Amino acid sequence: MLFMLSYGGGRLLTAGLYFDSFPPSIESERDKNGDAILFSQFSTYISFAILANIIRHAILNDLAVNDFRVMVMLGVGLFYLGKQTAYYVNRPEYRGHILLNTLVMFVIATLALFLPKPQYILFGAAFSKLVYIAMNFRAQRNLYGKVHL
Repeated sequence: MLFMLSYGGGRLLTAGLYFDSFPPSIESERDKNGDAILFSQFSTYISFAILANIIRHAILNDLAVNDFRVMVMLGVGLFYLGKQTAYYVNRPEYRGHILLNTLVMFVIATLALFLPKPQYILFGAAFSKLVYIAMNFRAQRNLYGKVHL
């Protein structure tokens, strides 16, 4: 089915932004075998599959709310585990920011789980990601003087 997709500028820009964060992790040479990057990619891609299913179930409203909540926490948890593993291993000076940003994101995502409808829970999880991105952007700018998305 991948051959049926159109690879326009938006998809290429998204891929470029996503993979732009790897050079700092690779250049640090703390992870000699690349295990942290491999694990981070595996967790991130599994989370994408779960998050895609979450969006589907939120649209169709065909899943019990408690099951939806479990999927949200699993998808969000794997996403952040995957997103931060390589940074945590390769950038020790950034560990405090990683822990703080992730803690704030999980508090917001956990509060979103108490919302009554799957659609609201999904918006709460997305809001937690936006807050996380803003905090991550600010922390990287303050620490490095530039941002690696």
